[in-house]
Amino acid sequence: MRPQLKRFIQQMEPNSIAIIPAAHEQTRSYDTEFKFRQDSDFWYLTGFPEPDAIAVIDPSNKKSPYTLYVRPRDPEMETWFGRREGVEGAVKNYAADSSFSVEKFAKDLPKLLDGHDKLYYRFGVDKALDQQMLDYLSGQRVRRLKTAYPPHTIMDPTIITGEMRLHKTAEEAEYMQTAGAIGAEAHILAMKKVKPGMNEGQVEALMEAFMKDKGASGVAYN
Repeated sequence: MRPQLKRFIQQMEPNSIAIIPAAHEQTRSYDTEFKFRQDSDFWYLTGFPEPDAIAVIDPSNKKSPYTLYVRPRDPEMETWFGRREGVEGAVKNYAADSSFSVEKFAKDLPKLLDGHDKLYYRFGVDKALDQQMLDYLSGQRVRRLKTAYPPHTIMDPTIITGEMRLHKTAEEAEYMQTAGAIGAEAHILAMKKVKPGMNEGQVEALMEAFMKDKGASGVAYN
């Protein structure tokens, strides 16, 4: 389990559960998507790089306190869009205690939430998941089943993650220092290479090529 996730669990309220969704791909036009960027909090806690995943963090589940719901392996889709980690990869490569297909999440939601007093969930990030949550919670209130005990309090998980991300570990500070150094070198390179007649796109390409050659995944800002 990632150290960030361990610290998050330590700060959760007693008898609570957290549901943190990953980002979704955004269509640019027809069958072309914008370059994918993972949700910052999801990435911080899980390190899982793929879209459409959902992290369920339940400290009361001693066997599987950290579960990932992910896109299943699909050879045809992977031929076009690249390899997926799948259920097996989420456990093997990203330290999930258990993992299931994300298609199973809606069915599992009632049993995941049942018996918890508090739910950490951020509304307004994933509209489809928001609706699933509201449908379940409002349905339980209408039915008032004596055998079901959904959370009575919903809290924004950024109350915890926002404070955590203000304080950098030595490893995080080292990553930031490396990124800053690469960016500085890229700016120096641009100043050395720029000449009359070059446009901004050419300078941008020069800097981005240098950054990626030095190991950066991309730029921090446009």
